[in-house]
Parts: sequence; C-alpha cells; structure tokens
Amino acid sequence: MTALVLGLDQGTSSTRCVALDEALHERGSASVPVTVSFPAPGLVEQDPEALVDSAQQAIAGALSAAGARPGDVAALGIANQTETFVVWERATGRAIHPALVWQDRRTHETCAQLRAEGHAELVRERTGLELDATFPATKLGWLLDHVDGARSAADDGRLAYGDVASWLLARLAGVHVTDAGNAARTLLCSLDALDWDAELLEVFGVPRAVLPPVADSDRIEAVAGEIAVRAAAGDQQASLFGLRCWEPGTAKVTLGTGAFLWAQAGPTPPRAPAGVLASCAWRREATSSYALEGFVPTAGAAVDWFGRVGALPAGSELDALLEETSADAAVTCVPMLQGSGTPSWDARARGAVLGLDLGTTRADLARAVIDGILHQIVDALEAMAERLAIDELRVDGGLSRSAWIVQRLADLAATPVHRTTRPDCTMLGAATLAGLAAGIWESPDALPEIAFDPVAEPSLAPSARAAERERWAAARGLAARWR
Repeated sequence: MTALVLGLDQGTSSTRCVALDEALHERGSASVPVTVSFPAPGLVEQDPEALVDSAQQAIAGALSAAGARPGDVAALGIANQTETFVVWERATGRAIHPALVWQDRRTHETCAQLRAEGHAELVRERTGLELDATFPATKLGWLLDHVDGARSAADDGRLAYGDVASWLLARLAGVHVTDAGNAARTLLCSLDALDWDAELLEVFGVPRAVLPPVADSDRIEAVAGEIAVRAAAGDQQASLFGLRCWEPGTAKVTLGTGAFLWAQAGPTPPRAPAGVLASCAWRREATSSYALEGFVPTAGAAVDWFGRVGALPAGSELDALLEETSADAAVTCVPMLQGSGTPSWDARARGAVLGLDLGTTRADLARAVIDGILHQIVDALEAMAERLAIDELRVDGGLSRSAWIVQRLADLAATPVHRTTRPDCTMLGAATLAGLAAGIWESPDALPEIAFDPVAEPSLAPSARAAERERWAAARGLAARWR
C-alpha cells in the first residue's frame, strides 16, 4: 500500500481523522462525536478521557475504512480545538479537572480586574491577543487555585498543562510538548520569541514548571503505538495551511462552532488593528509565519441553539428554508450568545432578535440568524482591512456546505468567496504538515492541487449592501446596550 498520512482534528463537537495518500486522495475517514457539558452558566467543560478515547477511535476508524494498518502510516498530524486545555499529573497521566473549553467564561471577572490593574496593554503588546477569558491563562490560574493541592503540585513540577494536542501526545505517546502556534494562544507566550514569557507568567500566576517545551509545528517527535506523530497545530492554523493561505493577504473563514477569519501576514509579527488579533500561524523548518485573526464566538453554535429550541431545522432542511427567504424581511438577529469578538470584545453582549411582527416567518428568522453570523464576519474583515488588503476569501467548515450561505457571505463582504470541494481543510492541513515533516513531499509547492467550487462573486447592489450593513450596525448597538 502507498504510504498514508493521517490528519486528526480534535474539535469541540467531534474528533475526526482522515487517511490520505500521496496524491491527497482520501482513502478512509472516521468521525466520533464528543460531548460538551455546561455545568453552570458560562462554564463549558469536556471529559479529558473521552477526548483520548475519541482520538483513538477516530484513528482506528480511518485506518479500517482505508483497509490499512498502523504500519502503513508514514506520519500523523494533530489539529486541536485551540485554547481548550487539560492539566494532569505527570506521574500518573490522570487529569485533575475536566478540560476547560475555549468557550468557557468563568474568569470573565478576573480579566476585568486585570484590565483595571492596567495589564491589558502589556498582554496586547506582548502576545497580540486580547485580555479575554477565551484564552487559557486566567482559567489555568483559576484551576490551580480551585483544585485542592494543585498550586503546590504545579510549583513542584508534578503537574503538566497542555492544549488538547499536547494532552493527546502525553497520553498516546508519553511526551509533553506543544507547538509554537498553540503556545501563542495562551496569553503566556511572547509573539516575538514564541516562547514562555516570564513577565506574563507572573501576571497570571502560572509557574513555568507546569508548561511544556515549545517546538516547531513540524518538529513533533513522538510515536503513538506504531504511528509516528510529526506535526501539531491549532485547528485554525491547520485550516489556514490546508487552504493554502501561504502568501500575505491570503485569507480564510472557517464557519464552525465559532467563525474564524484568519489572514496570512508573513514572517514577522504584525501590528494588529484595534480589536483584531495577531498570532503565530505556524513555525516550520525554523521559520515563523504570522496571521491576523477576526473572531466570532458563536456561529454554528447559534444555529444549533436555535435548532434545539425548535426555531430552526438543521442540514438540508435549513438550506431549503433559506432559499425561501425574502430580501424584504425586516427581521434582524444579533446571535451573540457568548458575547462578541472582533472588533468590540464585549463579554457582556447578549443575543437579540429585532423587527418581529405578525407576518414574520420561520424563513425570515433563519435568514436573520445566518445574516447575523455573516455580518459579524464582515465587521472583522473591515477591521482587519485597516492593516491588510484582502481580495478574496477561502471558506471551509460546516456552514460552508450551504451554497446560499457562501453566496450571502460574498454579497455582504463585497468580496469573492472560494469554497473548497474538500469537506474539511483542518484535517488536510494537519496531514500535509505531517507529510512534509516526514518527507512525503519536498516542499509546500510540491503538494498536489486542491479543488474549489466556482467562485461566489458579490451580486448585491452597493446601495442595498450599505442599507443592510447600516441596519445591522443599529441592531448590534441596541444589543450591546442591553444589560
């Protein structure tokens, strides 16, 4: 059998794995659902052991579907739900607390206090990120202070912290390491040095002894069973790589649980406009690539929530409903169910539906929910454009399966949108990073081409777009004032 490369994507709602050959043809894949728990308002957790089990099942399932064995795998790359983390005992490998998910807001007040003390500017300047509870630093400090004995055990080096890729590597391969892209998402890592920053560790009360070494994204040296693990990257960084956003100004949007707009910014740390994040995309062959990010906390999660309460259907039924919608509908939805991201970063923002009347239909509501997600992406795109010109968008993720949504994004963004024909470029990015590290391909330029659907060109008249953007801005302002 031709040597295979595996791409594992451990996400918020599922763990997926794909087996690819040297031509990047899919030979087999598997998906395993994972459960998210919400023990109290603002708290979001997952079972660390379930994450390990799901990864093992997904790998085994992909190999089975490919008719392959572990010995047929040249390399495995891991992509992880960025910012979710686990703390475990080094001696036993036992997690001391459920994984704290990136959506968890339990340290919102801690962040507010640190901002009041004047630390926000240091964090922004040193890390490129906002001082926000999305990122692990404050939640790691919370965990060490709220689990009996954790603080002293961490100080003594008996505990280990890791993002989910780091956790999987520890459990499946017995190594404690993270990559530069994941490290850059913690609020504890200098964006210039791409290593742990002593001053930030002091601000957040995190002992250096608990943190892993920081490796290049393509220099993960581990063996899980018989499979060599050669690369690791956060899910958005892996998607950026998989969608071939290698040149400055190339950008992608992943329409997943949240919506993530990432644009390649080149080999030096960029100065991000207000509300926009700067981060490490990856570091491979000792060379760093940086990116600008616009973040929408609630995208697919908003569609899921409206579905759970019976307001919207799912899948193909939603697509059919969207086709029924009228541009004349006056309903506007602000689907900020977990606060707002770029550019306002307001954790207190809440969702709203405005303009309802007795003639409002379910289709009108469906359009309003999707529009509310897409308008937030356009808000981020416009903020990012102050520093980086973006001429087109590449798109992946669950909601991108809808041609209506892709076209609507092109219309509201006034930007051509390219949708890949591949189901998910996160796994593709993880797999190709690993394959490059293993020498399957000599360089990114040697990778086989990936296909895109016909481009969605903007078709909305400028005056109509301006009117919709103005109405959205008014609705967003009203929702932001709700307390």
